[in-house]
Amino acid sequence: MSEWVDLAFVTAGSRDLPVDERVAVVQRYGRVVIATVAEDAVDDVEAVESAGLTVARRRGDVDEDVWESLGRAERLALDAYWLRHSQEYRRGKDDRPGQGASWNHPDFTPPDPPQGVDLDPAAGLNDRLRGSVGLALVIVSGPGDLAFTNYQREHVVAEVQSGLRWLGNMWQLQRVTFEVDIYVPTITAPADPGLPPRSGRRSGVTRP
Repeated sequence: MSEWVDLAFVTAGSRDLPVDERVAVVQRYGRVVIATVAEDAVDDVEAVESAGLTVARRRGDVDEDVWESLGRAERLALDAYWLRHSQEYRRGKDDRPGQGASWNHPDFTPPDPPQGVDLDPAAGLNDRLRGSVGLALVIVSGPGDLAFTNYQREHVVAEVQSGLRWLGNMWQLQRVTFEVDIYVPTITAPADPGLPPRSGRRSGVTRP
């Protein structure tokens, strides 16, 4: 089985990655593209930089003019990609509660029982992802301690990127392209004191 590597690119306008069967998953955030490729194809895929694409393994690979031309969501996608490849992020993954434990571990809280009525299965669904899949990610920031920091937003997007990488790579028959829109609205409504506390609402997202 091939090992897989994520590569980030900044495209020039409508420029896209060349078709390569060794690219399993593509995540597109405007002009920012993250491709999951077979490890033995990394050099070949990175070679497309000469064809008008910028390989963005680190912040220093993106010159200031290009960075300033990117929108907020595009920058956030790149920041999240770089975070995912940082030692800090990887240490957090290795040290997270339950790492390596089985799904039926006796110390874990079991899921809630199903509720509602049984429905007939929907017709016409694909068993596997294929083609283009649209995804909207909405990160709602509130006032005071309900506000997301920049790091927390990056962490949320990094987790989404990791999930899409796994989902597309594990279940697709042909290359899957995720078209991702990120929205970061801010609301001013205060927390409702009558609701139960949600102390774990951003567990593991706060920078240590």
